[in-house]
Amino acid sequence: MAAVAGAVADELLSHMTAAAPLERAFVNDGGDIAVLVTPDHALEIGVAGEYSRGATPVLNGALSASMPRPVSAASPPRARAGAPSRSGLPIR
Repeated sequence: MAAVAGAVADELLSHMTAAAPLERAFVNDGGDIAVLVTPDHALEIGVAGEYSRGATPVLNGALSASMPRPVSAASPPRARAGAPSRSGLPIR
């Protein structure tokens, strides 16, 4: 089901970008997100999951997504040797 939810977020984002020239956007479909960041722009994302203060959530973390240069399938970003992969094993 996770792949389905991610596909829904991607589909919604594609409709948004077809309707308007966006520089940055995100779709949160129940925790599965799709993010658009165009070159030379950034998107600040806060992660909040604790509601111990009532209606105002506690900020548990934050990240910044940016795109300093265009990426295409012909020139994908390269992983750094020695950095952990998605599986946690080092890249050789």
